[in-house]
Amino acid sequence: MSIFKKSGEVDFTEPPETSEGESPPQDTEPSEVRKHLITFRVNDMELEAINRRYAETSFKSRGDFCRYSALIVMNVEEDTEDIKQIARYISSISNSFNQVAHRVNKGGKLYDEDISDMKARLEEVWRLLVSIRSTREHTVQLLISATRTKPQTANMLLATCAYLLHVEHQNSSKISESVSAQDEAEASVST
Repeated sequence: MSIFKKSGEVDFTEPPETSEGESPPQDTEPSEVRKHLITFRVNDMELEAINRRYAETSFKSRGDFCRYSALIVMNVEEDTEDIKQIARYISSISNSFNQVAHRVNKGGKLYDEDISDMKARLEEVWRLLVSIRSTREHTVQLLISATRTKPQTANMLLATCAYLLHVEHQNSSKISESVSAQDEAEASVST
């Protein structure tokens, strides 16, 4: 291997010895060295989808793309928990609103405390929704800057991750329901 120096000299050096298929050593910080290998299998359709999305990015390798996509999924999972929390909160608010509406429909009064309580709860929901939106926008900006993808592609990746998480959640719910049903059936047979 020859290296051209600024002085115009040529330095003939041997490349570092590596096993076949192994990358040469890199000058990186110890905390940045990737020393763990993760492998997984995909079917033809999954491979085609990964390759198609990878081609739309500026990642240097498909491994970098898959690594980054997995990390983005973890961020989406965190957002999903926030959304579930908001859904529970909205459910409790709707119950409170229904109770007030029921009382008013029966000829009762609408009190100032009811109105101020409803306003406070709606403001809290609004604050949580704005927080989720800003987190999502920040995630999209990180994805765009790190991958140099188009905003549409970044949004598509996030939507895909959210969909996959939703499907996984549905499947795990079905499995737990099935296990519960089997447990109940076994309990009734044994008694």
